[in-house]
Amino acid sequence: KTEKVDVTAGYFYEQFGSGLLLRSWEDRSLGINNAIRGGKIVLRPSENLSFTGLYGNQRTGFDVAKGTIYGFNSDINLSGILKMESSDVSVGFSYVGRDEKTTIENPNFKELTNSFAGRFNYSHDSFYINSEYNYKAEDAILYPIFISNTFVKPGSAILTNFGYSKKGKEIMAKLENYKNG
Repeated sequence: KTEKVDVTAGYFYEQFGSGLLLRSWEDRSLGINNAIRGGKIVLRPSENLSFTGLYGNQRTGFDVAKGTIYGFNSDINLSGILKMESSDVSVGFSYVGRDEKTTIENPNFKELTNSFAGRFNYSHDSFYINSEYNYKAEDAILYPIFISNTFVKPGSAILTNFGYSKKGKEIMAKLENYKNG
């Protein structure tokens, strides 16, 4: 690890944006650990730019899933680049691909599922707003014991938070919209 480059090999946790597109984490009290086993590289060419690339398999129980995950994330601090002092503005873009072989004969879906996200954050004085849009290409739905070849849909989600915060007072609103198909 250096100031501009961070390389990881083995098991690691990662989150892109709000975590709707990619979030690996651990909560021992709940028995959840979906760490990624693989490699990750984070490049920080300046304090206003950050790029992450990863490749691996997610942990499932005491094993790892057979499906492979590819990911890319970018975070860009526009306030720093444009030398804005009174406001904070940043944007980000993420991509996650999951390549998973299936045993279903003549599947109605592709083995590679592509997902994309874009986000925007703004704050000025005590006001803030951040929003993220996520899109997932067509994918099969997993029922309790099998993958459905008949229910194949794309999905999307929008998450927006906005509010006002001063010492001792805060007003916040959260809007969420999820759509499958």
